[in-house]
Amino acid sequence: MKNRNSFLIFALLLNGLSPALSWAQIDAPIDRYVYFLRGGPFDWHSSHYHRMETEIEGLIQGSGMEVRFQSAHNTQSAFLCSRIFNDVRDHGLAQLSLNRVILVGHSWGSSAATGLIRCLERRGVVISLLVSLDLIPRPGDIRPDEIPESVSQIFNFYQDVDPVLKGVQALHRPSGLETNIVNELTPMPSANPVDAHNRMVTRLLELGRIQILIRDELLR
Repeated sequence: MKNRNSFLIFALLLNGLSPALSWAQIDAPIDRYVYFLRGGPFDWHSSHYHRMETEIEGLIQGSGMEVRFQSAHNTQSAFLCSRIFNDVRDHGLAQLSLNRVILVGHSWGSSAATGLIRCLERRGVVISLLVSLDLIPRPGDIRPDEIPESVSQIFNFYQDVDPVLKGVQALHRPSGLETNIVNELTPMPSANPVDAHNRMVTRLLELGRIQILIRDELLR
């Protein structure tokens, strides 16, 4: 699989503090790039990112894939769009529609993901999987619950326990249809209502839902 002309971007848009990007030097050919975008003003989910990275690496161990994980802040999604496109172009991939791109977002990060998808769509990059975790629309974002047709498969997880931060329950296409979209309520047993919005990520990781979705797409 190492020699396949495919390209993965796994953009995990979760909460974080620093807006700085840190791009490592690439000394050897990389088959897949995993971009982790932290979505909010506080670094609540850095441990989730590290857990996810570690567990995904374990799940794909032995596959022959070379995966590089990177971290960024969701406010730099416009810059990231250019960065992703340039990475794809620099790898000499003629058909961007064949690139395997995965986006995962939580809260404002999910909201930012829609804008990133539209930016990539204009540049010919198709998204194979979007995993949205309790999407909360960011101020100024336009129709973040309307997912372009350039995304092949969408999983939208939400909770209805937090009295203030309740995620969008139904993502849809521009046509209004829910084609290839799964909108799923995440059970939150014994959750503190005021922390359910953030605890939902932990719950899904405990259930293995996020890791398996990404593993299956990586190895498809």
